[in-house]
Amino acid sequence: MRDHFADMSYGRYSEEDIQQRIKQWRPVSGKLPDSLLRLNVGNLTKEADWFDDNAWSIILERANQLSVLVKESGLAGYCLDTELYGDWRSWTYSVQKHSKAISFEEYQQQVRKRGRELMAAFASAKSDVTILYTMAYAYASRELTGGLEPARGDFALVSAFIDGMMEAGPEAEFFDGHEASYGYKKYQEYADAARLIRQEGRKLSLVPELFDTKLKVSFGIWPVMGEEMELDEPLGFTPTELAHAVHYGLRESDGLVWLYMGWTYSPWWRVFPQEHMQAVAEAWKPHRLDFQPSEWKYTGPTWNTLSTENRPEAKDESAFLFLEKSHREVLNFPNQWKFKLDSEDIGRKEKWFKADHKAGSDGTIHSETEKDWSDIKIREWWQPQGFLASGIGWYRIYIDVPRIESTKGLILAFGAVDEEAWIWVNGEYAGEHAIGKLGWTQPFEIPVEKFIQPGKANQITVRVYDSEGMGGIWKGVKLMVPKE
Repeated sequence: MRDHFADMSYGRYSEEDIQQRIKQWRPVSGKLPDSLLRLNVGNLTKEADWFDDNAWSIILERANQLSVLVKESGLAGYCLDTELYGDWRSWTYSVQKHSKAISFEEYQQQVRKRGRELMAAFASAKSDVTILYTMAYAYASRELTGGLEPARGDFALVSAFIDGMMEAGPEAEFFDGHEASYGYKKYQEYADAARLIRQEGRKLSLVPELFDTKLKVSFGIWPVMGEEMELDEPLGFTPTELAHAVHYGLRESDGLVWLYMGWTYSPWWRVFPQEHMQAVAEAWKPHRLDFQPSEWKYTGPTWNTLSTENRPEAKDESAFLFLEKSHREVLNFPNQWKFKLDSEDIGRKEKWFKADHKAGSDGTIHSETEKDWSDIKIREWWQPQGFLASGIGWYRIYIDVPRIESTKGLILAFGAVDEEAWIWVNGEYAGEHAIGKLGWTQPFEIPVEKFIQPGKANQITVRVYDSEGMGGIWKGVKLMVPKE
């Protein structure tokens, strides 16, 4: 169920609005009694800081109104979309209004408190509701792959929020909907994800005993891998694949699998192909666990219309917030670098990382390697800058490094690279950040005390691999040393 009610950042609802939706949705819930009211909650702090009591009173008033709506419409509960769309960053500690003054642990407790308050409001008219989160404990756990500190993840605060809701909803059912399973087609993917939720997700909960009894596993599947569901658009799943996927999801979940149908405002049952509808019904029958799906690759639009410009988490003050507590800046790298795509993966063989900058007869610095390279900016993805491809791309910069008293503990700090990176300093391999797709939002540091030459010009080379999406060094890069 979606319209402007989907956005929790809107103002108070009128009684006329509420009654109109009850009249509109009651016939649907009569046919589909498990229907949920979808709400965006990744934007809860768009207009209200977690510590703003006045703003939260308005949010809670809305939630009380929605509880009446859910009850009178005959809906089963709420689908809470926790995704961080656009500049929404409700769960990202580093961009919170008071993050420099208030600790992560204090924020966790405040967010947990708001979760309790919101759940109490949602349950005010109907307490035995179903709460489905699109991204929950599992998603926050996935961010920590590679050793990232919990406070540094984009979804760092979502677990505390759900903890609070579970504390205030004794009669409610809570599901980690695991949106990351949208494209899962193999049994092992579902089995691994279920373990991720139940084991790794539990580690993030502030109330693990309650987690054990209240949190249930669910999986989302996106049969149509595109933004609009049209009859002539290729589906991401064949009927056979969909039947197996739903079966695997039901087998490994606590009995709930949900299908995302894209941004369609037509009733999904009118446009979803009949053979796929039948496949869902067939999912209840026994299926082989070793089914091998066909290869399928998304061939949708490139991402040249997106940008980091309005994303607060891409700004240096957010990206380096934690490091600045323990390190001081030696050099903040400028935006302008050199760049070249490497569709045939020949860069390493041809040593595009070699240090070959030389002064010409006119005194200007030249590089034979960079003679056919393009200008590019960091703190932005490469696709919005006209490099419309996924795969491998190389960045290079030749820059003066200030003199420092000691290089002990010197690090090259990256706010984030989409999605894997290998780094050379002055032609010498220094390290890598290569943990797969999950690494695209993660900050990381490369020790460079053995490679950087203070007081001289240094060459930094970064080989980036992006399997899909926008690609590139989309946050800042700094040279930093530990504070004394």
